[in-house]
Amino acid sequence: MHPTFSRIIVFLLTATHLLVLSQVGSTQNKPVESESQDIEKIVVKAFEKSAEGWSVDEVMLHDQRRHKFVDSCKLAGADADETLLFETLLRVRKGGRLKIRSTERERTSLEDFTIAAEIAARRMADEKKVHFDQILCDPELLKAFDELAIELSPNTDVYLLRKAALRLRKSRQLQPELVIQASDWKVNISEYTFDELTSHLPETTTRPGIYIFRDATGYLYIGQSNNLRDRLTHHLKESDRDQLRNYMLEHGGTELTIELHEFAEGSPGEKLASRRAYESELIRSRKPRLNLAP
Repeated sequence: MHPTFSRIIVFLLTATHLLVLSQVGSTQNKPVESESQDIEKIVVKAFEKSAEGWSVDEVMLHDQRRHKFVDSCKLAGADADETLLFETLLRVRKGGRLKIRSTERERTSLEDFTIAAEIAARRMADEKKVHFDQILCDPELLKAFDELAIELSPNTDVYLLRKAALRLRKSRQLQPELVIQASDWKVNISEYTFDELTSHLPETTTRPGIYIFRDATGYLYIGQSNNLRDRLTHHLKESDRDQLRNYMLEHGGTELTIELHEFAEGSPGEKLASRRAYESELIRSRKPRLNLAP
């Protein structure tokens, strides 16, 4: 075969191979974008069909309305889990692509549920490093929030607790804290009743950390220590904080819950400056009344 002819064949084969690769790459990129657009279209139509005048928030807060929306998405052919469907719903609302207007409203006082909702939402944020919108989208996270909130406010409709937490988030009272942002701080969170902690003080951690006193009325006192066991022993026997000591003398500690944020070895929280920053952020956002009292 003539050398020139051979080179032409090689050139043609190479060009054909590159063309095939470019087409494969093109077809690989298109489905991802197309799939996202398809899900958005399905979500918009499903919401318009199932919402029955309720807002996006009300659909996400209420179990029956959640299920109706998800079922509508599935019937329309959405091949996505519940979390992705609700994330998409929030995204299209934010992008102004929902044209339907809400006409229904739930007018309920939420004052009685605010404290339990706040504590449950903050516990989820502390432990899972998630904000409340993520909790609302994910059914497993929402279930965990419900369990915490119901424990704090028994016999309460979870819808009301969720709604109270969402109202706090919308009023910027559940802003992401340092505890969420510092995901590499290696924090172990545990919780005790007053009696549990008192009886198990000898086994309590001696690691550096943050301690949070609270009761059914909300956050009472937040502090930090290089040795949690020593500091808590001091507080529980005779605290040098007048307001906290008076509270425990008056109530006997029976209504107290103590939450510990223990920093593992190698955590930035081992350093005093970092630990104080963490403590200050919690005091700023949670406003424990005995820290702020004169």
